[in-house]
Amino acid sequence: MWTRAIEAFKPDTVPDDVIVDIAKQVAANSGDCWEALEQLLSVGRRADQDGMNELKLVSLDF
Repeated sequence: MWTRAIEAFKPDTVPDDVIVDIAKQVAANSGDCWEALEQLLSVGRRADQDGMNELKLVSLDF
């Protein structure tokens, strides 16, 4: 997931703890890699709409 985050987002916008929390949550639910990537995209879009320069744990809304 780190590789996708590096490719999809600007540098220094996705903290490691956000990726770890998404991975843990998805692993507990389904273990589906695509679900994790969709969650990352969703959180990124929400942060962009809110004018945030960095994803934050409060953006996570599973």
